[in-house]
Amino acid sequence: MEPSLIRIQANAAVQARPDRVLISFGIREDRKEYNGCLDGLATRVHHLRAAVMEAGLRPDDLMTTQFQVEPRYDYVDGRQVFRGFEARQDIEIRFSWDKERLSLMLGLLSRSESRAEFSVHFEVTEEEPMVKEALALAFRQALGRATVLAQASGRELGEVLMMEHVARNIPVPGPEVRMMAAASAPSLVIDPALLKVEAILTVAWALLPASPAKLTPV
Repeated sequence: MEPSLIRIQANAAVQARPDRVLISFGIREDRKEYNGCLDGLATRVHHLRAAVMEAGLRPDDLMTTQFQVEPRYDYVDGRQVFRGFEARQDIEIRFSWDKERLSLMLGLLSRSESRAEFSVHFEVTEEEPMVKEALALAFRQALGRATVLAQASGRELGEVLMMEHVARNIPVPGPEVRMMAAASAPSLVIDPALLKVEAILTVAWALLPASPAKLTPV
């Protein structure tokens, strides 16, 4: 006979202040000629690297996550008409969180001739300890609930029969900005919110009869 069991789901979250910044860039160039399209893209990437250097960061830390060149077409009177090429390069850079450096970087980017679109996100370098802490909290929460229910029904908890868990981090978004060449921009000051790691844990225990010593006499 299958043993009686009790299954509990618990959620727990742990927060920490981000200590790292991730900036993701997207640079797109449209030209009629293939070589001109690539040259234009390379020039804009060069301006991006210059802004990174001026902010005191290493341009070698710029990492390309995607690069593609594709032909583009328009439809005119039901016909496909070639209009040129589009080149796109997606780039990202990570560096330690520093309010002054990030503000300087955003100001330089707003005036950069790279005209890149970019987004800012914040991260925690050591996320695994947060995950472990959230899972431990979720288990204690589940155990407490299971114990209360078992005692209320005149039973005891036995061995753990099953555990399933999901741990996820809740991202801290930053500003999504479209940069324009030679645009004047106010000084931006950004203080990131706390990063949250959430653990969702499901635990099943065997549910045993209470021992005679623990039974309350009528």
